[in-house]
Amino acid sequence: MSILLTIAFEAKPDKLTAFLELLATVKAELPGTAGCEDIRILQNIDEPTSVSLIETWGSRVEYQAHVEAIVANGGWDHVMSHLASPPVSFYFQEA
Repeated sequence: MSILLTIAFEAKPDKLTAFLELLATVKAELPGTAGCEDIRILQNIDEPTSVSLIETWGSRVEYQAHVEAIVANGGWDHVMSHLASPPVSFYFQEA
């Protein structure tokens, strides 16, 4: 059964444009990652620095393997350099 993952980000105001460009690259490339079924990027209309990802993965294990690879290659540090605070993530499944 697939899982739905939501990740809420708060970008630094001066890094917002660069962060959105980074996420556009992620959206283009992530579906080629093993287990990733879909990704959506949502930007809060009233608080533009508030951005969320909604990702669908085949399993939590596949998602965690993806994150471990990003951390190992230094990509996560690059993402964090754009953020005002650590992201908040939640896993969901169909009820």
